[in-house]
Amino acid sequence: MGLGYSVPPTADDRIVKAMQTFNLKVKDVAVMWAMFKKHDKTRGGIIGISSFYSDILFVPRTIFCDGLFDLIEAADSEAIDFGEFVAAVTTYCFFEIPEVLKFCFFVFDR
Repeated sequence: MGLGYSVPPTADDRIVKAMQTFNLKVKDVAVMWAMFKKHDKTRGGIIGISSFYSDILFVPRTIFCDGLFDLIEAADSEAIDFGEFVAAVTTYCFFEIPEVLKFCFFVFDR
């Protein structure tokens, strides 16, 4: 992208949507990409969900946290790719009180 930021070679729909919704800049995506690459131990383009909880969010895996991945429609219940990572981080970090309440009802309703 020409500004010296390391970003993934392609941006999927989740990344584009997060950039538009949350007014993220290329630099913001580059920061998330660096974090993702740091935790992608196998260099396979995925991070295990358990690692995401323990090493990035520093929270235990719970039904509430798993509900977040249901909301972003993660394709695999045990690993996430970079697009899902961006969706999870932006969703989790930008929740406001009404969204938190909606999320709680979503989880409890299961």
